[in-house]
Amino acid sequence: MRVSRRGFVTAILAGLSASGPVAVHAEDQNQALLVGRWRHIALVRVIDGNTLAPQQFNGETIAEFKADGTWSAAGPNTRSAGTYRWLDTQQIEQTIVESNLAIQLGQVSVKQIRVDASRLNIVITQRREDMERFMPPASPGVKRPNEVTVTTIFSRILE
Repeated sequence: MRVSRRGFVTAILAGLSASGPVAVHAEDQNQALLVGRWRHIALVRVIDGNTLAPQQFNGETIAEFKADGTWSAAGPNTRSAGTYRWLDTQQIEQTIVESNLAIQLGQVSVKQIRVDASRLNIVITQRREDMERFMPPASPGVKRPNEVTVTTIFSRILE
């Protein structure tokens, strides 16, 4: 019998079995919810506490998370893939092992995951010291922000 992804997620969230309620750990719920294909629809940046206007996207970029701990993303001009592992119930460590941008290869980052049945938000916060490590030196007179938080927003692709 084939069970739809939505049916599987619903069953996990309900935490029910024939014998009654089952304890479902938050990490297991988030893992079950994360698995699937996602369409990139928006991006929100917060720079030193100031929220910039959201950027809307046309959904051409698709990300996929698999239960085996691998992920991929492909859009009109980008391709990347790699592995992820849960650090706790709300954070993953993501490693890039394939990319059409050579500078990304081997990059490891920690990302906060907010996921439900229809929406995925991936949040990464970069502090000034992080930016100074991977960005070229700032131009004279240009001050880098102390903190930048980027939330990448996806909607689930139902199959």
